[in-house]
Amino acid sequence: MSFQVLSNGGLLTEKTILTGNTPTTVLSLGKAALVESVVCVEVGGNTPNLTVETYDGTTSYYRRNAKAMTAKEEVTLPGFRLDTDEVIRVTSSHASGLVHVWVNYFAADATQRMA
Repeated sequence: MSFQVLSNGGLLTEKTILTGNTPTTVLSLGKAALVESVVCVEVGGNTPNLTVETYDGTTSYYRRNAKAMTAKEEVTLPGFRLDTDEVIRVTSSHASGLVHVWVNYFAADATQRMA
């Protein structure tokens, strides 16, 4: 399966700094979207566990579950489709978070076609 994305808005980036160890919503559009990537970087010199999930208000669907990060490591998750009722949440196991997150996605007004 492949995607062809035609967009007037182009690629957008949402940036979030995790400051605790609870699930943090890093992208909530209220519309279906094509996520190009999710990039997480450990910035505190620690070794937290990283969880990235899509959440529909009831159920979590894990993209990465409790991945042990090394100090200063970058973890990049490949693209996926985000449904209308879903958000992306990221959790660091470190009490202070210490993870920076970039979500790269195509604008909500983009036209998506599956080939």
